[in-house]
Amino acid sequence: MWRIGKVTSKALYWREGGCDEWLPLSTLSDELQPPRQSYMVSSRSASRRNSRAEKKILPAFLLCLFVGYLGAHHFYSGKVGTGILLLFSWILFIFTTVVGARSDTPGIHVLWAVSGIGFSIWLLIDFIMIIVGSFTDGDGARITQWT
Repeated sequence: MWRIGKVTSKALYWREGGCDEWLPLSTLSDELQPPRQSYMVSSRSASRRNSRAEKKILPAFLLCLFVGYLGAHHFYSGKVGTGILLLFSWILFIFTTVVGARSDTPGIHVLWAVSGIGFSIWLLIDFIMIIVGSFTDGDGARITQWT
């Protein structure tokens, strides 16, 4: 039965589950608090990020050193999307090199410089990350073992 009136500090509510009982309304705010953790991470992805990858540093290092401009080290580590982007930037660089040699269009030279500098910096960062052991595979696990 409902009664209309003021809610006082002596008001009670009925809690069911486990121990059915009447509790003061002031304790209800404790039960309605949001979880203290501000974000949720699935246990699978968190455990995978903290684990070691099955891939090795030495093959990734050699691939990056000799054919890194083709994105081979990204394909090896399972990062197909970034491997395709690196391959595309290299193709763009080669295309603008060939076309830029035959053209006086300033836009081609700018595109050549941006693509060449962009993928060179990307390769340098990947190379350093592989050497120090912070390069990750496609699942986010760090590649830490040399052989």
